[in-house]
Amino acid sequence: MNRKLLLVASLMLALLGITRHALAQSGGGQPTVPWTVYGTVTINGALATPGTLVEARNPSTNTQCGQTQVIAGGNYVVNVESAGQTPGCFNDNDAVQFRVMVNGVFQEAQQSPTGMLFQSGAVHTMDLSITIAPPAPCPDFSNPPGVWLEDVLTVAGHWRETNADPNWDPRLDLDGDGRITVQDVTMVTARWGDTCR
Repeated sequence: MNRKLLLVASLMLALLGITRHALAQSGGGQPTVPWTVYGTVTINGALATPGTLVEARNPSTNTQCGQTQVIAGGNYVVNVESAGQTPGCFNDNDAVQFRVMVNGVFQEAQQSPTGMLFQSGAVHTMDLSITIAPPAPCPDFSNPPGVWLEDVLTVAGHWRETNADPNWDPRLDLDGDGRITVQDVTMVTARWGDTCR
């Protein structure tokens, strides 16, 4: 009986030693837990539609550290992982970049309140917003429909005109700076072949 007790005690001490060694190798403590963030997402002032993707990314390592989808009412909840959970993610007091997918591309969101930092195990409210510039109007000024040589020549034909000129056509000022420059010609040329539908 004493021999069995001694064997069990020896095994327990060996396991305790292995456990202590493993804890020392991992930083000596419990693994860190995620930071839970929730709030609303708005895009151009309107609540994001359900299914819109939201991600937390560490910009210094380019690691995705959490992703979720917007649910009803523009609401989201995301667990932002720590470096202890996913290498390349966050330690306490690291800045977190939140991004929202708009038109198939993740774009950095403005955070409210600003300046919040990763806090393992904490739960915080943070609203996210994105403002997307409307697409530039289609530079189709002539027939046939679509952007072709005629449209490039129309813009180029008004080269160096300003909004003070009597024949000013604001549609040709594609960059909105009040004058027709190489930038406007470049912008119409970049849309060459666009059907504008």
